Amino acid sequence: DPLTRQFFEISFSEDRSWSIGGCLKRCVLSVMLYANLLYAQPQRFIWLPVIWSGSDRLKKGAWSFKLLYATVWPACVLGHVLVRSEQFASLERNQTWVGTLGTLAHRLYLNFVVGLSKTCSPDVRPRDWSKTYFRKVLVEQGAFVPPLIGKYQIAIKHFDWTGELNSKDLVIKPEYGGKGKGDCYLSFGQDFRTKQDVEEKLSNHMKQHDSLTKAGSMLILERIMPNKDFGLHVVMIITGKTKEGHVCVLHVNMNSGGQVAGQVSSHGCKDMYLLDPISEIIVGEDQWSTKPETEKTDPNFIGRRMPIVNGACALAVKTHRALIAQDPKALQFIGWDCMMAEDGSIVFFEGNPCGVRLVRCMCNSWASMRAFARTFF
Repeated sequence: DPLTRQFFEISFSEDRSWSIGGCLKRCVLSVMLYANLLYAQPQRFIWLPVIWSGSDRLKKGAWSFKLLYATVWPACVLGHVLVRSEQFASLERNQTWVGTLGTLAHRLYLNFVVGLSKTCSPDVRPRDWSKTYFRKVLVEQGAFVPPLIGKYQIAIKHFDWTGELNSKDLVIKPEYGGKGKGDCYLSFGQDFRTKQDVEEKLSNHMKQHDSLTKAGSMLILERIMPNKDFGLHVVMIITGKTKEGHVCVLHVNMNSGGQVAGQVSSHGCKDMYLLDPISEIIVGEDQWSTKPETEKTDPNFIGRRMPIVNGACALAVKTHRALIAQDPKALQFIGWDCMMAEDGSIVFFEGNPCGVRLVRCMCNSWASMRAFARTFF
């Protein structure tokens, strides 16, 4: 696909450092991108600074603060530059007043950029966040997903078991949620042996996570272990629908290495690598959307081939096309999470509204900003 090649070449050529100049450039490009999108689709983007300003935790009635912030958010660009650049990171770590103010400014600015991303890829219906929804459509297109063993209905505190435990480890995830928040990992023989053990463990887990009351249900899944050659990892693919209706791959990267709460989880991965979706080669470091952590990458990974990339990208594009065929209002951009299993096969976990991850494709360079605006809007 020419578009897939174009977006990869742009990503590969970009300066992914977090220097002051690099941060300032991204800030300016994000403003330019917003101006482009506002011109192309004013009815969609005109209220963005107001709707997405301030904190996500603000009450719906706090419009006075939102309106005030909507008029001054460009001033937060400098705070973003100071805090996120490598030279000023120590100010935040040492909790100086400059670092504190800069952190606040950065979070306000970041909220705008994420708002821009989410306005490009809105989750217009609740089902778009559902893991069950994405798992269903992935299976329909021939993808393998971790088997569902059961489901815990949070509102009525009821377990629905649909499969047997089979002496396998389990991962339990909220139906609606992301970033690993509320996930629970159970090892067979150590944490449980029977369904009653699982129910007891999950009930205790729910008591420790009050926020899960809004998750709808908890999916009890068989845990699939990653390929030992790559260790703990997750391959993340972004697909997008162009303004002509064509679906292409915008970006492919891989996270590896990490632990969360004593249980190995891809959400603890800190190393991020850029992959070539054509050759499947790990070509270099990739950039975190919001913070400079790419210095933790392992140089031994560069140049290696991740053999599932072609197949995973093809499945992601096929599934995205199927969603659009079923519903023309399906998400324009989707982020797909998958990995290579122990036997070398492809395992898809889910799809997601892109949220923060789309930022990597929008305004890291003049070329990416221009290509993104012209291709999709």
